[in-house]
Amino acid sequence: MTPQIVDIPLPDGSATKISVFQKADVKNDVLILFPAMGIAASYYEAFAIALAQKNIIAITADLRGLGYSSIRPSAKSDFGFHEMLELDYRAIIRMSHELFPNSRIFLMGHSLGGILGSLYSTKYPNDLHGLILTAACNIHYTGWSGFDKWKTLVATQAFAKIADALGYFPGHRLGFGGKGAARVIKDWSYTARTGNFKVLGNDFDFESNLRNVVKPVLALSFAKDELAPKKAVEKLLGKFNPSTPVTRHHLTTIKGSDMYYSHYNWVRSNEEVIGLIEGWLG
Repeated sequence: MTPQIVDIPLPDGSATKISVFQKADVKNDVLILFPAMGIAASYYEAFAIALAQKNIIAITADLRGLGYSSIRPSAKSDFGFHEMLELDYRAIIRMSHELFPNSRIFLMGHSLGGILGSLYSTKYPNDLHGLILTAACNIHYTGWSGFDKWKTLVATQAFAKIADALGYFPGHRLGFGGKGAARVIKDWSYTARTGNFKVLGNDFDFESNLRNVVKPVLALSFAKDELAPKKAVEKLLGKFNPSTPVTRHHLTTIKGSDMYYSHYNWVRSNEEVIGLIEGWLG
């Protein structure tokens, strides 16, 4: 299946593109897939095709700094959650509404993509019909146990110090998250330290307004996910309004094998995940 590529000009003069996967003449629910930190949208192409084969319109979108994004992080090119939410997410979601004005629009966010999706839904609740969060968590170190708890705290704070010193995050050299923007790591590491969300450069109180999230949420966690354990996933869900209709699924072994689901392998071994999404949308 060849996707339709749609150009997205952005208010700051940069640009990105989205890929639309749709069976001919299908008019149905739309899922916008936002990736994990350091992962290009192209990684989700097979997953998007599988969704489209189930008559779900799938849109893959890069996070700022990767893939189709015209921006590349460096010491001279910095950005954070503010630009990702107010420029990229907003333009991509608005374009999705223009392309499919009569469809329900859902945001499907993997890890950081889901964290940002949760924050977006607090400020622009009418833009989305619901959230699908896959391995998206509150990065606060208390979401881990034992030694992993302290490893998470030390690593996230060290990453912020490195990013601050260099003006960018050398994740491609450290083996985590790819080359990233300094302020993205600062926003992310603040939550790791405090458990709260604060978006640098944005006056909106995302932390308090998470209590206003009442849209339906499908939350998926995975048994061998060291980057978003179930406890940390629950810490994010616990910030939503108590009346939010949250459907939880914790996936263990991949169907037909003895392999466990992890932070990334569900994208390719996707039959069970897509079945859960189909049922939830229905």
